[in-house]
Amino acid sequence: MLRLSQRAARRAALCRHSAGPTHRSPPSLRRSDSPWHADRRLSSKMDPLAVASDLVLEDLLFSDADDTIVRPWGGSPKGRRPNKKRDFVGAYHRLHRMYFDADASTYDEKDFERRYRMPRDVFNVIYGAVEGEGRFVWKRNPVTKEMQIHPLNRVTAALRILGYGTPGDKEDEFIEMGESTILDATKEFCQIVVDKFADEYLRPPTMEEKARLLKLNKARGFPGMLASWDTSHFEWKNCPIIYQGQHRNRKGQTTLVLETVVDYDLRCWWAFFGTPGSCNDINVLDRSPTVADFLRNEDTLKAPKPYSINGTIRDWVYFNTDSIYPSWSIFAQSYPYGGGN
Repeated sequence: MLRLSQRAARRAALCRHSAGPTHRSPPSLRRSDSPWHADRRLSSKMDPLAVASDLVLEDLLFSDADDTIVRPWGGSPKGRRPNKKRDFVGAYHRLHRMYFDADASTYDEKDFERRYRMPRDVFNVIYGAVEGEGRFVWKRNPVTKEMQIHPLNRVTAALRILGYGTPGDKEDEFIEMGESTILDATKEFCQIVVDKFADEYLRPPTMEEKARLLKLNKARGFPGMLASWDTSHFEWKNCPIIYQGQHRNRKGQTTLVLETVVDYDLRCWWAFFGTPGSCNDINVLDRSPTVADFLRNEDTLKAPKPYSINGTIRDWVYFNTDSIYPSWSIFAQSYPYGGGN
């Protein structure tokens, strides 16, 4: 079905009482090649209504059905719900008064650490790295000249989504941000954190760090041990029904598995998260990128210098695991309890 352009619609309104021609030119003809079109223009120079009628019919005959319709009102599509009137500045001052107003804050450090899932010192480091990047800039609306969403509100919304697993629109009542805005801020927050901190915190230990860890573990009675290797299950309360079967563990809970290699100071040197909860430690190990990393770069397992354990000279480090792990040379299974001879 042919659609009228905005120009043709205005012309039709001007000459809706005039009579147009009743014959049509072949659709293969262009406007400039149409003899009927040229003759009609020459014969109707002195009749404005006839000229307008010809132009309207010209648009009908030679317009493409896929022509883009120009909306006379501009802006958003007609019928779209208008934006909600949110008080971005008021939301920032309210959040600042509750958690960031020094001793005058409504909530203390214990409340802050529980709700932000981290100590304030860690939060300050992350916020300092994120502020000023991408969407995390406080600026004015170029049209209304009003201040927009503060970076502190965006970071808080992202941390609430990551820490609590809540829906995107739940924080709208408190932080006054729309669902799509919160989700976009969360995705960009994660990407910025990875870009800023991956080189420092997502890397294997250096030779100096290995030597320090080996010395510390040797003093504890574990010569040659670098770290502990194990998995943990994190409950996924909002798991969709279609995924609950594969994520249900042996206790009937829907969980996600986190595999970590952690040293004595709780520093995570390797991590692998997201395996369905129905998998045990062996299943996670089979698909672990940590093992693939060791296979690609065997120097990661090299000890700074050879050491002796039970009369055997070794130059590879090993990891402390529980009894379910296979008998690999880099694994040392621990006993459930000590004592005896």
